[in-house]
Amino acid sequence: MKAVLVDDEKPARETLELMLEQYCPDVELMASLQSAREAIDYLEEHKPDILFLDIRMPDKDGFDVLEESKLDGVNVIFTTAFDQYALKAFTVSACHYLLKPISPKYLIEAVSRARENREGGKTLQFLRELMKTRKEGFPDKMLFPVKKGYEVVHVEDIVHLEGERNYSYVHTRNGNRFLVARTLKELEEALNPALFCRVHHSHIVNISDIRRILSGNNYSLIIGDDLEIPVSRSRKNTLLDLLKSRW
Repeated sequence: MKAVLVDDEKPARETLELMLEQYCPDVELMASLQSAREAIDYLEEHKPDILFLDIRMPDKDGFDVLEESKLDGVNVIFTTAFDQYALKAFTVSACHYLLKPISPKYLIEAVSRARENREGGKTLQFLRELMKTRKEGFPDKMLFPVKKGYEVVHVEDIVHLEGERNYSYVHTRNGNRFLVARTLKELEEALNPALFCRVHHSHIVNISDIRRILSGNNYSLIIGDDLEIPVSRSRKNTLLDLLKSRW
């Protein structure tokens, strides 16, 4: 696969170049560019399979490159050190951002997913929609990897998230379940706390889907199709305060 790297910091470019050479030998680096303007000009004539794109750069940023370039069929992988919105928007899919300093594990995973998703069409459509609302605090859609690419899911359709060590299961209203390589804490930070509540160290629920609250020695919730979710004692008051403020 052919790749283009865009980052205004020379050490960051050199580090990623070395990592690609060492960990992703099947990736051919076409160009290493230092500005968004340079990238826009280059991409007018060249089409890579993967674009590693820094978000914050002088003058124009990575979102400007996405908006002004014809990138249909290109897998865009944002690289960032601190852009909080990007982290919230892309936290469920390592294919769409790499947090600096870049981990070899996540670099290999991102390149692997890009290889599986050669066309990149749905990815770019998702990124463009995010770009329109990137100043908002929380994304209204998330992208989940599936066998043949990715599926765009409205956040409001997420019913329940269940953590299992470094992975999480995301359950949606239509019965789908997605396994993502993210901790429950990472997903919690990406979701609006006015809509989702961490009720247990292993569970986050969409409060709109709570059907019943069971009390006794221990609290629990009934959500969806009679699924019972435990509520830890330390989180009970937070849940009740949130429900009172909504209802």
